Amino acid sequence: MSKRRERDVSFDEDYYYDDFDDGSWSPGGPRNSQGNNNSRGDEMLSPNSRSYVYDRSRAAGATLEDFSPAVVTLSDVPKTRSRSEGADAGGKEVRSLRAEMERVPNATTGHSSHASFIGKVVRVSATPPAKFAVPKVQRIPFTGKAQGSDTPRSVSAPASTPAKPPKPSKTPPPSGTKQQGKRGGRSKSPASRGENKEAMAAAKRSKERMAKAEASGSSVKPLFSMIVIGHVDAGKSTLMGNVLLQAGAVSQGLLHKYRKAAKELGKASFAYAWVLDEHEEERSRGVTMDVGVKRFETDHRRVTLLDAPGHRDFIPNMITGAAQADVAILVVAAQTGEFEAGFQENGQTKEHALLVRYLGVGQLVVAINKMDTCDWSKDRFDDIVAQLAPFLKIVGFKAENIRFVPVSGFTGANVGARPSEEAGGSWYGGPTILEAIDGFNAVGRPSHKPFRMCIADVYRSHALGDAVGGKIEAGAVGKGDKIQVSPLGEKCTVKGVMSHGEIVEFARAGENVEIRLNGIDHEKLSTGNMLCDPGAPVPVVSKFEAKIITLDALRIPILMGSQFTMHLQSVECPAVVFKLLTASRGKGKSEKKNPRCIRKNASGTVQIKLQRAVCIEKYDDFRPLGRFLLRSGGVTVAAGLVTRILECRGGPP
Repeated sequence: MSKRRERDVSFDEDYYYDDFDDGSWSPGGPRNSQGNNNSRGDEMLSPNSRSYVYDRSRAAGATLEDFSPAVVTLSDVPKTRSRSEGADAGGKEVRSLRAEMERVPNATTGHSSHASFIGKVVRVSATPPAKFAVPKVQRIPFTGKAQGSDTPRSVSAPASTPAKPPKPSKTPPPSGTKQQGKRGGRSKSPASRGENKEAMAAAKRSKERMAKAEASGSSVKPLFSMIVIGHVDAGKSTLMGNVLLQAGAVSQGLLHKYRKAAKELGKASFAYAWVLDEHEEERSRGVTMDVGVKRFETDHRRVTLLDAPGHRDFIPNMITGAAQADVAILVVAAQTGEFEAGFQENGQTKEHALLVRYLGVGQLVVAINKMDTCDWSKDRFDDIVAQLAPFLKIVGFKAENIRFVPVSGFTGANVGARPSEEAGGSWYGGPTILEAIDGFNAVGRPSHKPFRMCIADVYRSHALGDAVGGKIEAGAVGKGDKIQVSPLGEKCTVKGVMSHGEIVEFARAGENVEIRLNGIDHEKLSTGNMLCDPGAPVPVVSKFEAKIITLDALRIPILMGSQFTMHLQSVECPAVVFKLLTASRGKGKSEKKNPRCIRKNASGTVQIKLQRAVCIEKYDDFRPLGRFLLRSGGVTVAAGLVTRILECRGGPP
């Protein structure tokens, strides 16, 4: 049995009484310019109860006395079956009609009580007046049970003054009952609550995994990824080959093998470079084309070495490696003419330094290589430092995070031991290359965030089989974990993890790993896909807003509709700037809103649309996935930070 209730109802307001047990109020629907509402058209009452077809728009403006001869019973008036259905445009008219029937005395019996209308016949006039007018029912207190009960309700006389519907009570409902939300509000759906629970569970799993990893690796040396950049033919691969040799990561026997093979091809000086240039085409051409990956340790650090190509044709590959780097070594050649060629407008020294800085690298060692070709001249060293230091400061590197180290990659001088007096390097008293690498500051990791790893390569491993490789940007992953591949949206299981050439149970943020996945077609995987926690998936974005800074290489100003290639992590995607919001020519300059264009060496806010949806996050939420570069015509023209996501799927905006 439902509870008895007493409620005041005023039909002269834009409300109608929802005739349910909960006594809830709902707003009436909007009307058209004539004051009618025909959103549902005509509605027919049951022919079995001797009723007639009436038009809602007419019923909205006419009283019961205006229609005759017509037979209408109270049971023929339709009820609203749900709150949403009762809130439509026709709900008010139906309720007004029911109220009017209850108010008008029965033509047959003369009674005006609610009970007298149950099953009774009401006869009213048939001709409507020229002007429809609904009589105002001032106040009608209803008492009794809910609609459908056997107990009749009493109807009191109309009050003298109109009143608004009563405000909902602020008293908390008793336990076990569902509380109605505020008018216009919306409670969280079960799906939203489920997503929140999954996100909380994902964060808890990540936290537990990181705690276990930190506990097991508390005595392990700090790990960071280091990329080697510089102009083509600056001696990057040769220098790093010698670094690996003196760090103990390469044996003398393997180096002897490379020397012999290189000599047979007439490239004896490339023996050290072959340690990193493993592809046949790279060795035959003598040019690094892809990012080589090696690992070694210093006294206090574990290093993942990324050897980037220096030729301008392979800048996209260099960007992929730089996106994974924490620190960098910029190699420049001390030989007369070579430094100037790399530092001029079309050289890669400037562009590489710009790219790594805009991709988040903050610590830099400048290796002034080939010092043996200039007899370890201090003047030449000082001259190069004088030209590079101001440029690096303008780019954004802090002076305390830059070290200049003279070195010879071919002879190995000042790689692990300082140059001898006979070589002419006695004037230098700074660190060696290995000491400078060992002096890099430890890098913080977003260990509290859900698992994130961008796939940098898809290949077949001897130890794991079909595997994917990349750097874990956040969280941790272990064998048996359930993960999601975005933007594919498919879930799979981790069957094995390899780090630093060894099979491990789990790996944490900052490590470059190989992962074997089970439960997904390997042919679907590609570079740029993101591995993430299924409880907290990465957003898949097609439109976003960003702050950008244009570079000196920009020849044509950025206009609305300008097309570029966007690089983010290992993703390359065509992009269009579809809206310019602001533009500024520099610090201290006024910001112009809705500009016509953004010129070079300026900054601004733009909105970008991608040709396909890719994994992106806001810079404030997750920095590695919030940085991007824009390239056009083979050069980098702008760098940006994602500030707002405009259109996405698969994750929080």
